[in-house]
Amino acid sequence: MIQPVYTSDEWRSQAACARQGIDTDAFYPETYTAQDTRYAKHICQDCPVRTQCLEEALRLHDEYGIWGGMTPTERRNTFRARMRRTHHRIA
Repeated sequence: MIQPVYTSDEWRSQAACARQGIDTDAFYPETYTAQDTRYAKHICQDCPVRTQCLEEALRLHDEYGIWGGMTPTERRNTFRARMRRTHHRIA
């Protein structure tokens, strides 16, 4: 499936979490247990701009909230894995 191209923050208006009735507080849980993140991750699962959301969080090194369906720890691990792959390609 081809993803539409959005400029700047345009993608945010298309996010599943921006829909009316979505509990946005769930994207910033007090703890990041599976139980506390289940609702937010479920919303992210079919989001049309999940990739853009995740890339934004990775670019900003955001340490809070569920972005692109990932917790801060999952994003840190993703970022580190990307850095290792990039380092291996350069070396």
